[in-house]
Parts: sequence; structure tokens; C-alpha cells
Amino acid sequence: MAKFFALVKTMFLNQQRAMVIRSNKFKKNPKGVSTWLILCIVFAPLLALMAIQMYFLGQFAIGTDVHEEVLATFMLVCQGMVFMFSIPSMLNVVFSCNDAERLLSMPLTPITIFSAKITLVYLYELATSLIMSLFILLPYGIGAGLGVQFYLFLIFAIALLPLLPLLLMSIICFPFAYLTSYLQGKGFVKTILTTLFFLTIMGAYLFFMVSVMGMEGADQDMSFSDVAVLLVNVFTKNSQKIQTFTFFNYWLATAMVSNDVATILLNFLATVGTNGVALVLAVLLSSVLYKKMLAKSLEKTSQKTKESQFLQEKQSNKLFALAICDFKRLLRESQLGFQVLAMPILIPIIMVILCVSLTLDGEMGQVWQQPLMANLAIIFITFYNWLMGISGNVLALFPISRERSSFYLMKMMPVPLMVQLKAKLLLSTAMITISYLLTAIICVIILPIEWYFVFVLTLLPILFSFGSSCVTMLLDLRKPILDWTNFQTSLKNSANTWWTMLIAFCLLLVTLMVAGVFVLLYQSAQIDLFWLLYVVLVALGVVYCLVAYSILTKNSEKYFNRIEI
Repeated sequence: MAKFFALVKTMFLNQQRAMVIRSNKFKKNPKGVSTWLILCIVFAPLLALMAIQMYFLGQFAIGTDVHEEVLATFMLVCQGMVFMFSIPSMLNVVFSCNDAERLLSMPLTPITIFSAKITLVYLYELATSLIMSLFILLPYGIGAGLGVQFYLFLIFAIALLPLLPLLLMSIICFPFAYLTSYLQGKGFVKTILTTLFFLTIMGAYLFFMVSVMGMEGADQDMSFSDVAVLLVNVFTKNSQKIQTFTFFNYWLATAMVSNDVATILLNFLATVGTNGVALVLAVLLSSVLYKKMLAKSLEKTSQKTKESQFLQEKQSNKLFALAICDFKRLLRESQLGFQVLAMPILIPIIMVILCVSLTLDGEMGQVWQQPLMANLAIIFITFYNWLMGISGNVLALFPISRERSSFYLMKMMPVPLMVQLKAKLLLSTAMITISYLLTAIICVIILPIEWYFVFVLTLLPILFSFGSSCVTMLLDLRKPILDWTNFQTSLKNSANTWWTMLIAFCLLLVTLMVAGVFVLLYQSAQIDLFWLLYVVLVALGVVYCLVAYSILTKNSEKYFNRIEI
């Protein structure tokens, strides 16, 4: 056990070097703390709204026998968030084997190495479980008036919720990671397979959630109390299904609310036993395959060296050559290639699920025939699509930080800085444009809207994404993080992501105010000028792009020269 704890401590400190450097900067420059304070103030109301909704849902569930089903389902939602965030961490921290050369030289067993790595991921995802539980499970328990027993078991639930998803994920990943260990030297193929694997897992989870829950009978004019009553009825109707498919959570939920001591003890032991079985299976697989995977990762695959494509390109094509070379290099990088491809592909998939859910109810067909609701829905889809794109586009969020040890090439390359930055903007915009275009086509096919709205649903997100890419590029030039060892732990909580979302919400508020004028015109005088609304939004997007790009060009050289190699 001493070796296990020493290894966990060493890896944790190694992974958090970038975080320590940033904390030291905060101590030297207290103004940096104000940035996170502002962001917390902005996003706190969103979490508070979620908590309030769960509180009132708990109140509407008083006097019913659905507490176990509600808690089990919301636990599944929490585990789904852990599952989604942990897949990249599992692949990069546990199965990438970047530190195999150092680990194999130590007197450590494969079980010790695997256990330490998965413990490290567990510690990271414990924060996700804590936040989700405090703003979903806890408010529901308060609203439902559950007793002290609920709060005692909630502490146990917070610690236990991330464990089962991680163990199941490791069991699923072991065969895949072992097979891809034979692809050393073929980073592009490995990235493609990893992305397909991730999308398959996410698709299976979403299908699982849809099969467990159903929201038939929802109406656009329903009040919150009506929606809460509908949710309680859904949990009552699907109680048997929830017990069958989420038995691992249902046992824990039963222990949290039951009044019978024997039932509490039996369900508690069943919950611990389920996690124990998953732990035993994961450990057995690690003892058989993990050392082979580590050894396999050290094998060198002979490849013929090729000259850089940039050197073969003509001078007039250097912008496209830089973008293409950057894209190929990212796909060969195991930690970044998956991030580059996964989110742009995942956005259309999520939009398909959203559009299908909007068309399941027959009454929605009448809603789409109303000009007001149809245009508001199009605006919602546009900005929802854009918000997902800018918050998950790694190419736009970390254009400088992702260079890491290769940043010196930007300093030495005989190409003007703005040409290099334009190449990065071109690459990030091109990748997200493909996602936006696919999403727009899907919406037009599934939803009863006119074909020409493809241009609206594509052009608006592109304009705002380009402006946001200029902003995040300038932020990354100001404070790049170049000494990261693991992308997930060092960059995923960067201020770039939060500032981008903050700007997105501000632009969304401006859009809502502009749209409100046209809504009032339609409601008061039945004047349909929504086509003018889209013209105004396009003009707003163009202005945003021009202003953001102008600020980037004026300040990029100054910030770039401050970065020391």
C-alpha cells in the first residue's frame, strides 16, 4: 500500500504542475483572482436555478412512493456526467501509457500501477460528483422533507457515484486499449478509432437514458407546477423500468429513504457488492493485460520519414499548408486528436436527439406552424448549437497552449505571426463549420422548417464562433499554459473556456433583447418582420467578428513577444 500511495501522490503532483504555477501567479497578481470571482458570480445563478427546480420537484413528490425512482434516475444523470467527462481522462491518464518507460523500471506490479492511475482519475471526477449531488440530489431531499438518514447516505453517495462509471469504463476500455496498443506509430488511425469508440459509448448512454425515461404529453403552455406533476407521473409510470435498468442506483436510493433497518442494510450491502464486483473485474483485467499494454507502448514502429508538407508547398499556399500540417500533427497526438474530432461530431448527434424529442409529440406540429414560436425555436437552436461549439472546440480554445513543447517552432518559423494565427483561425473555423452545416441540415430534415433556414443555422454560429475564436486566441496569447503534462487535468478548467461562455451569454442576452422588439411587433400589431431579425443578427455577428479580429491583430505581437520559451 505504501507504493500505491506514493505513486498516486507523485502522479498527482506531476499532473498539477501547471495548476501550481497558475496559483503562484494568482498570489503575485491578486487581480487574477477577480477573474474567477466574476465568472462564479455569473454562473452561480444557473446552478441556483437548477437547485430551486429540484427543490420544488421534491415538494411535488411529497406523499408519493417515487423517491427511490427519482433519486436513482438523478444518480444516473450524475454518473452520466462523470462518464462523459471521464472518458477522455481514462484514455489519456490510464490507457495512453505515456509514462510507461518510467513505470516499468520501478518495482511495481501492474495492479498497483493501474489502481494508482484510476484512483487519480477518481479524485478528479469526485469534484463533478460533488457539484452534481449538491445541486440535484440535496435540493430534492430538502424539498421532499427526507430525514437525517438521507443526508448521511448522501455523503456515501457522493463518494460512490463516480466509482462505478469509472470501473465500468475501465472494463470496457481494456480490450479496446489493448487492441490499439498495436497501432504504435499510426497516430491518425488510433485517433479515428478512439473517436468512434467514444461516440459509440455516448450513443449507448443516450439510448439507455431515453429507454428509461419518457416525457409524452408535454405541452408548450405548461407551467412549472404542471411540468413537475408530469415528471412525478413519469417516474411513477416508469418505476419498474427504472428499478430494472438502474438497479445499482435503486438499491442505494432505497437505503437513503427506507424506514426499515433490514431493508437499509440489505440494499447498502447490495450497493457495495455491485461496486466490489466491478472492482474485482477491473483488477483481474489489469493483472492480465496492463503490463502487456505498457510494454507494447515502448515498441518502436519503423516509418519512413517524410519531408514536411509545408516545405513542399508553394509560397502562395503557406496559409493552407500551415493549417493542414497543424491538423495532421494534432491527429497524431493521442491527447489532442481525440478532443479535436469528438466534439464537432458529437454536436450533430446531440442535435438529432433534441430535434427528434421536439417532434415526438403530435401537438408540436401545430406549434411549428406559428411564425412566432418557429422563429424563436430557430434562434434557440442557433445559439444552443453555437454555445456547444465554442465550449468544446479545442482548436479555438487553446490555439497557443496546445503547442506545448513545440511552441518554439512558432518563434523560429520564418513566417509572420499573423499568418500563423490566421492558419489556426482557418483550421478551427473549418472544423466547426462542418459541424454547424451538418447540424443545420439535420434540423431542416427533421423539423418542419423551410430549407433556406440552413443558411441561417449555419452562418450565424460561424460568425459568432469566429469572433469568439479571436477572443480566446488573444486570451491564450496573454497567459498560455505550455508546461502541461496531461491535457484533461491542465487545460480543461482553463479560464479560456469560462470567459468564452461568459461572452456567449452576454451576446445571447443582446440577441434576446433584439428579438424581443420583433416579438412585441408581432404580438401587438401582427407585423411579421422576422426576416429583418436575421439580417440584424448577421450584422451583429459581422461587427463582432471585425471588432474581435481588429483587437487580435493590434495586440497579438505584443503578447506573443512576452512569451518566453
